[in-house]
Amino acid sequence: MPQNFSNPDANGLEHPIYLDPSIPIFRLEHHLGDYPSGMVPTHWYPEFLFGLVLQGRVAYVYHQDAAHPVEYELEEGEGVFINSRVVHGCRQLTPGARVFVFGMLPSVMATPLLGALYQKKILPLIDSKVMGVQFSSQREEDRPLLELFQRYYGLTPGSKDYELRGAALLCEIWATLFHTLEDTSRLWMHQDFDPASAELVRPMIQYIVANFTEPITVNQIAQAGGMSRRECYRRFRTILGQTPLEFLIRHRLTVAFYQFSTTSRPVSQVSEDCGFPSASYFTKQFKKLFGVSPGQVSKRHEGNRCGIPYDPWYLAQVYASSNADSHTDDGA
Repeated sequence: MPQNFSNPDANGLEHPIYLDPSIPIFRLEHHLGDYPSGMVPTHWYPEFLFGLVLQGRVAYVYHQDAAHPVEYELEEGEGVFINSRVVHGCRQLTPGARVFVFGMLPSVMATPLLGALYQKKILPLIDSKVMGVQFSSQREEDRPLLELFQRYYGLTPGSKDYELRGAALLCEIWATLFHTLEDTSRLWMHQDFDPASAELVRPMIQYIVANFTEPITVNQIAQAGGMSRRECYRRFRTILGQTPLEFLIRHRLTVAFYQFSTTSRPVSQVSEDCGFPSASYFTKQFKKLFGVSPGQVSKRHEGNRCGIPYDPWYLAQVYASSNADSHTDDGA
């Protein structure tokens, strides 16, 4: 299955790359072992997402707030629906785990044919506290939906009637999903998480992503968000559970991990390009975060580079519970 990667818009939201711009449905396959520590970092999309575990066991992590991440474990063959703009991540529980993800913007449903459905079902869902719902093969009522996920995964982009068959399957998926959403006891719900508060962090994350190779101070990060230094610290701790500089360092190290897994560049060059003044300090922090040295990562992928292009925004989002090394000075 094809690999797709996402690019940020001006507001820092992720937008997956669509195989065919004329077909407003994206599809991608995550090989979780290709990510640092087997984790797809915390992120959010404007799209509705559907996921199917193709191999192994995974855990989806939802963030009601920085202090209260909630994990839901999925077995091979199980699936998930994730609401638009929900902050989430995914990590493998068994080596070699793979997840197929597909989705669409809510606006896809805002057509003359589906206009009433958009008003009655889609908009209320977007504005609700529903984060998502899990589908298990052990539940008889979930099996038809999981079968639809499998059938959608089996479609070949570019094949004859792909658009029509895909559209028909998606209509069936939505019809089945709406019945599931009626059972509120099954839904993963937001508690006190405030999406509006999370929006305030986005321009500061975007600034870090655009300038991580250079020396950055907290004052500069705060200025990018239009707030005071003190408020910047408070927002990062509340939403992401870490300081702005901890976030910056984690991002630099994650970029470096991908450099070692996709290229044969030396440690000295990667550390300098990722904003570290010292290769020895960089190596120490890298091993502390990932549990392996840069050389071990490079050797693991030698002769079998995963070929994943670096997407700065996708890697910028990190688990709120992660603990990068703290810096007490003003810049990093």
